[in-house]
Amino acid sequence: MTAAVIAMTDEDYEPCYCADRILGGQVHDLLKGDVADDTILWFIPRCQEGAAEPRLVPRMNVRADVPPRASTCDACASLRRRDRIVRVPLVWRR
Repeated sequence: MTAAVIAMTDEDYEPCYCADRILGGQVHDLLKGDVADDTILWFIPRCQEGAAEPRLVPRMNVRADVPPRASTCDACASLRRRDRIVRVPLVWRR
């Protein structure tokens, strides 16, 4: 079994409004590739990527337009300032 860790930067993410109760109806950073892929039904926000049990956001709760009073998730904003997050390790099995 081999594990690889992928380092992502701000260019790989886009801010999206997540209208859900679990993550507080805030703006979270989601991977651009995941948002563009219509087959993905659940997203892992940037702030949840290192969590052992991440809180998933259903695609149907993600909105392209952001309400005027929406706030950005504090954890996502902090990771933007660092311009880096390490994704959950990918595991390949032989």
